Amino acid sequence: MPPSQKPTVLPELVFGIVGPMGVNMEAICDSLTNALRAVDYSAYPIHLTKEMLKEDRYKLQRYPVEAPGLSEKNFYTDVNFKINYANALCKEFSDAATMARIAIRAIGDERGRLTGDRSTLGGKAAAYIVRQLKRPDEAVLLRRVYGRQFILISAYGPAEQRQQ
Repeated sequence: MPPSQKPTVLPELVFGIVGPMGVNMEAICDSLTNALRAVDYSAYPIHLTKEMLKEDRYKLQRYPVEAPGLSEKNFYTDVNFKINYANALCKEFSDAATMARIAIRAIGDERGRLTGDRSTLGGKAAAYIVRQLKRPDEAVLLRRVYGRQFILISAYGPAEQRQQ
């Protein structure tokens, strides 16, 4: 009779993606998702700029940032608005790791959606892909919270490609 084997419990992972403007983050996240799927992980994207604007959760009181009007909205104005909003949030909360705190909350929200409880890990292997970190303080906080389960990935692309 073969010895009984306990099922392997895979740890919850958190990947932080960092890279300059213009790098194809979608392609990097897709590649990472496919690699995770190959080792039986389910990947859950955490898009920080979407999270910070979600449901007006993070209202700016002291440092408001004006969103571009519809007539002036384009890639450049949209990116600048998001950068300015993230910077204003850090200033508003006097914390350079504010975006990491938003990521931690979003991970908890996603975990709650998956398991019914924000603080309970699910039975399936889960990996959260946080895009896109910009400050060292953010990586430091995520490392402090998730320990060795936090993996920082730096992405790069040639200047000509990023300008496009």
